[in-house]
Parts: sequence; C-alpha cells; structure tokens
Amino acid sequence: MTTNVLDLRRIGRQYGTEPAVHALVDIDLAVARGEWISVTGPSGAGKSTLLNIIGCLDRPTSGKYFVDGIDTTTLSDDQRAGLRSRRIGFVFQAFHLMPYRSVLENVMLADLYRHERTTPGSVTPNRRARAIAAIERVGLGARADFLPTKLSGGERQRVAIARALVGSPSLLLCDEPTGNLDSKNSAAILDIFRKLNAEGLTLVVVTHDNDVAGRAARCVHIVDGRLRETRSAAPQPERVNPPAPAAPAGRPRLGSVGAYALVQTPVNRPTSAAQVSLSFVSVSFRLATFHR
Repeated sequence: MTTNVLDLRRIGRQYGTEPAVHALVDIDLAVARGEWISVTGPSGAGKSTLLNIIGCLDRPTSGKYFVDGIDTTTLSDDQRAGLRSRRIGFVFQAFHLMPYRSVLENVMLADLYRHERTTPGSVTPNRRARAIAAIERVGLGARADFLPTKLSGGERQRVAIARALVGSPSLLLCDEPTGNLDSKNSAAILDIFRKLNAEGLTLVVVTHDNDVAGRAARCVHIVDGRLRETRSAAPQPERVNPPAPAAPAGRPRLGSVGAYALVQTPVNRPTSAAQVSLSFVSVSFRLATFHR
C-alpha cells in the first residue's frame, strides 16, 4: 500500500492561449495517509482550481497526480469518476442536501450513486445499515428520520459529512466546511474532523478561517497559483481503531459544482444548477430500493 494518499508532481493548469492564464504553476504536494492539511490563500489565488484537480473534477495541463498510487492523468473520464466515487468524500460550504428526503435517505442516496458508478445495475445489501452507521458516527442517530429543513446548519453539515463517509473514502476533501456556520457549530464540526483524523482518515480542508487552518497538522498557502508550506507536519495523534482504506474549458469553482461531484459522473465541462437538480430528481424514484 502506498504511503501517500495524494501526490501532486509539478502540476500546472493553464486556461486559454491569448493570453494564457496560469492558474496553477509547478505544484508539488504530497499528503501522507492519516494527515490533516489545510489550504489557505486569497480569492483568485488558485484554491478552487487546485481542489478541482485533487477531487478529479478537472485535469491538469501538465504534471502528474496520483491518488493511492494511481496515476489519474492517464485515466478516462469514466475511470476518474469511478476513482472519485470510491476514494474521495466531498464536504462543501453549501450542504447540497435534498430537502424533501430524510437524513437517512440523503446518506443512502450517495451510496446508490456510488455503486451505480462502479457496478451499474447491482443491488448492494446493507445500504441502510451502512448509512445508519455513518449517521451515528457524526452523532445524529436520533435524527435519522428528520428532514434537513428541521435541522440546524451545524446538523446539516454533519449530515453532509456522514454522506461523504458512507463509502469509506481514503480522503475527505472539504471546501470551506464551516463557512456557513456560527462559531459554536464550527467548533463542533472541527471536533468531528479531529475525531475522524484520529481514526486514520486523511483530510484536506480549504479555508479562509485562521482558526480552522490552525486545527490542521500542516498548512500550505497558495498565491498566484504557486504553493508554499507555511507550517510543517506536527506529530500525528494516536490512531483509534483506524478503518481499512476502501479496496472544464472554463475555470469551474468546486463549490459551484459540489452537488455534481456528489453524483460521481464524469466532469469535463461546467454544469448548471438546473442540470444538477435534474440529476438528483432522475433517481429519486429509486429511493424505495434503499431498504434492501
């Protein structure tokens, strides 16, 4: 098993030619299994472009990017989508929950998409049990049957985290996860991240909040598409029952395609909110299959 979950080697991303915009320039970043790293930087510095690359939502113009030792730059769109669905969990500033479905159904829906991407037409047993386990892992077992509209912002973000965890990803990729929360709920979410990291989960968190960045063992800062390390890794916390790792012509922002990433379909162009909504609605009739 490779030591690094992520390994970016001289990654570059260029948009256009007349004149060319160099959004990322010679990015080198290795994230070891079990690390918690924060990414900071001003607006327009390249954070969203970097997240798109890390999340396999976009391709670099140059360089190599490995996820769990797999060279993503050689994969087709479908292969990258499959890798993304198995290895990466996404958490966004906006929660992207289906308001007319319960907490349990929202988490189970992610599992349905994941297995449709990897093994189309398959029936996956114990989907409900896996979803309940993920919900309990973030402390919301008593609210599994609630609608998202009945939850606080912090509770909705915990549902989003449970949805990301249900597939046992190698990496949790978080884009401003506390951006819509007050200080109390932000602290609760960060405590969940600390617990998950102590259990062995790798986290990459993009944030403008210094308090959030300060929770990570490492911090890197990006300006004008160039990355520098601002704080080296501290000793990692003791692992508690670590889970086994799971056997755009334009310049898209990860936040704007967050819901699209959750459905785990190939991304090679920006996607509208209407298309995202249709993607969710198109499978809503299958929710009855969740209770197998």
